[in-house]
Formats: sequence, C-alpha cells, structure tokens
Amino acid sequence: DKTTVTDVPVGSEFEQTDDYKSYQRASGITHSQATGSSAEALRHTNHLEAGQKILASHPLIDQTVISCSFYLSVVGSPTGNVVCELLDASGTLVAEIGTLASSSITGTGVQVFTGGVGGVVEADYILALRMTVPDNDNRFNIYHNSSDVDAYSYWVDYYSGSWHNQTGKDLYYVAITADRWVERGTAI
Repeated sequence: DKTTVTDVPVGSEFEQTDDYKSYQRASGITHSQATGSSAEALRHTNHLEAGQKILASHPLIDQTVISCSFYLSVVGSPTGNVVCELLDASGTLVAEIGTLASSSITGTGVQVFTGGVGGVVEADYILALRMTVPDNDNRFNIYHNSSDVDAYSYWVDYYSGSWHNQTGKDLYYVAITADRWVERGTAI
C-alpha cells in the first residue's frame, strides 16, 4: 500500500476517490530578489544572524524551499560552516536548507545552499543565514538592497538575544522550491 506519490512528472494528474478531488503536479518556483550593492557584516556583533522574513501573500508561502542563495563576500579567514535555515516566527529551526564550509567560499559572489531537507514556508518564517564560528574579524559580508524591493518580505537580523526588523531593506537572495501537488477541484 503506497501512501506517498514520488517521481511524478510535472503536469501529471490524479484523482483521490475518497473525497472526489483532483490534483495536478505543478513545477516549483524560483523567487529572486537578486539586487543589492550594500553589504553588512554577517556574524558580527550587530548581525549574528541575518535573514529575509516572509510575510503573508508572498509567493513562497506554502512552498517547500529546497535551495537558497545569498550574495556573500569574504572578510579575513572565516572558519567553520555557513548554514542556511528556515526558522519559524520565533526563530526556532523548522528545517535546514543547506550548509557550506566557510573555506569553500572565496572572494565575492552568489553562494548556493542546498542538500538539506527543505521546509514549507508559512507567514512570518525567516530564511536565515548564520556562521557556526563567530569572529568579528573573520566573517562574511552579506549583501542587501537599501530600499524595499521585495513585496511581502524584509530583512531581519539577530543580535542582543532577539530578531530585529530592518524594514525598508531586502537581502540579495534567491529561493527555489520543490514541485508540488495542486488541487484542481472536486469531481462532484
């Protein structure tokens, strides 16, 4: 008895007979806010963690994020790992999106985090980035746009024991979501 439908091509359909609903396999989405020339220190005293808070009506709501990219630049010689996570509204871990060894990030550019379990985005969730080894002198700068360009989301950062809103600013990020089943209607 199979309870999970896997490896189904986009566009496929099925009907669930116990409730007469039909579903179609839909492609995941790529949401991009890929502009920004300003940079702030990640894992610095004022930005221990950074993220993009996703509000209701954002295209990522109810989507499963499986990959996320951020634009970073190296400062000094960071050690440990950089981790991309999906956090709930209180900052509690929902899912890991991916991890990169700090030593694998060189220069300045887009860094892709993937390979984690991914997670379903709900209103007020945060796509967050953190370093596992804090060091003000050996860190990464994370790029952002100094104006509000991404509707229904904004940059947040963590310091002094809580998350702080940076409304009017958006991180440079790209999120990719998994394919999903979309309800098409009821047969009755």
